[in-house]
Amino acid sequence: MKMTKYGIWLVFFISVSTWAMPTTALTFKYFAYGSNCYPATMTALRNIECIDSSAGILGGCKLRFNIPGMPLVEPSWACVEASRDESNCVHGVLYTLTPQDFARVSMSEGVPFGYQWRVVNVVPYQGDGIQAGETALREQRTTSGESVVKAYTLVSNNPLLIRDIPPSKAYRDLLIRGAKVFQMDQSYIDKLEAIRPGFTIGEGFVAKDVLEAAERRKAGSK
Repeated sequence: MKMTKYGIWLVFFISVSTWAMPTTALTFKYFAYGSNCYPATMTALRNIECIDSSAGILGGCKLRFNIPGMPLVEPSWACVEASRDESNCVHGVLYTLTPQDFARVSMSEGVPFGYQWRVVNVVPYQGDGIQAGETALREQRTTSGESVVKAYTLVSNNPLLIRDIPPSKAYRDLLIRGAKVFQMDQSYIDKLEAIRPGFTIGEGFVAKDVLEAAERRKAGSK
């Protein structure tokens, strides 16, 4: 179903949980840490053409898989939450989006039912596949936040979701593929690869089959 201009803005205003909006000249900063880190998820599946993108790191947070999905198909989705251990961090992709595409992310991610928006401080970095992210975060902490970018990220809207549910192999692999595309720190890629996937029928219908179909459709339209 094609969204009207009014439908897009309605979703946008309902989904945003704060009015301290990190915007610049009608663009929005969005920090992705899950399957949206893989470019084809944004372009082929979400039909979003990002204005800009780079690797980013979010300090003092940890990656969770506590958003329930579809049992035996896509058991869970990723989420970030604050950590008492400041050494914990989550790597992802810092996107610059138009208001319309920001609203599309809200709709595709089920805001405000499964997730809600939160403003966070992200440190962007040029990935080198080694430890550029950790270096950027360490330098930011010694320069009074000069390199911090305020961005929206998705967090759980249910504080009772405390149990992690192992994701499908395909969903976990999308996070790994995205991390490699943006050359995130090797230590973070190692952590992703160490995640044991849960039991599913197949490797993951949404993360694999639906995305591959979207990629074929996108390629065929060129």
